[in-house]
Amino acid sequence: MRVLLAASVVGSVTGHGHMTHPPARDGSSQAQAGNCKLPNEPRDLTPEDGQCRWFSQGCQPGCSECTDTFELNPCSTPMEPTVTDPQARTWNYAGTKVDWTKYMPWRSPGWAPILSPCGIAGGGATYHPENGALPPHGIPQGMDGRDLPELENVRTDWPQGSVQEVSWSVHANHGGGYAYRLCPKDQDLTEECFQAHHLTLQGDQSWIQYGAEVSNRTAFTTYRITEGTYPQNSQWTRNPIPACGDPSGGEGCAETWGEETPGCPDVNGTRGFVCTEPPMFEPPLPGLFGYGWSACFDGTGKGTSTCTEEQRVFEEEKFKFNIIDKLVVPEHLKPGEYVVSLRWDCEQTPQIWAQCADVTITKGESVEVL
Repeated sequence: MRVLLAASVVGSVTGHGHMTHPPARDGSSQAQAGNCKLPNEPRDLTPEDGQCRWFSQGCQPGCSECTDTFELNPCSTPMEPTVTDPQARTWNYAGTKVDWTKYMPWRSPGWAPILSPCGIAGGGATYHPENGALPPHGIPQGMDGRDLPELENVRTDWPQGSVQEVSWSVHANHGGGYAYRLCPKDQDLTEECFQAHHLTLQGDQSWIQYGAEVSNRTAFTTYRITEGTYPQNSQWTRNPIPACGDPSGGEGCAETWGEETPGCPDVNGTRGFVCTEPPMFEPPLPGLFGYGWSACFDGTGKGTSTCTEEQRVFEEEKFKFNIIDKLVVPEHLKPGEYVVSLRWDCEQTPQIWAQCADVTITKGESVEVL
């Protein structure tokens, strides 16, 4: 069973996600949700590129650093899960009796080390072809997202004490959950700085919005946790998009699972797209579950599709959504220039996605600055 599970993870880490609002330094936006392509880049069957390639590879809670290795359990000293709430789970044993995700970042949100709070191009200094973890065009492998320049002619103002919208997009679904943090620009942009300014999302309502159209928005009840998180009592939100209930999460199976998964297709002699079971938990919208359209790629880094064209287009269009939350800007923040970081801790893999955007905290009405 351990061999099969390891193979499943190896075949399924071509996923990614990215912050879509505020506009991240890589130029992402709500209009580009789910695309993971550079602006004006032609649509083709090569591996996705662009905003969804900023992450940290080989990260597990209890370890001193991320290993930048492509392994199921890269760390020899992982800590036991700090979150025991079954409702917080997003991978739910994947149809097995083995708790193989127990040392993944989301099982102890915020506890795992990270290579950069703004992400690393391609996930680390090493390119793992089976992961499809190439950096965006024009960006060197292993570049730190903190070194990206600020966007020109873009300014995002957040008044003290106000409520602001934030959003991100799932390109390929690794489960887990996310949080937003701040760091003043007059300080070093370290993970410790962002942890010291952890932000809170308002209420238990989030929204699914396709593209940049506010009219194309649907509310749903989300799930947030504060117990077992780091920093202590910090708020984290469960990724609301469930994977498929089959062992691979809907990522594909022929080469990995063979005849052990009934109905598993065999496309071009490699693993094929499959979603034969109900989702792992209730989706926010009917039918909005699965792995995402990168499940259609064979994991070799060559862009070979294992889906029919109809399957690929369907999955691609289904995942062009934003997950929108209302964020509470603390009243006590000193006005000035800040960087906001999205951190997505995965449950299926030892990976953490992160991106950064620039915001200006402005003086709110009748608010005392501390």
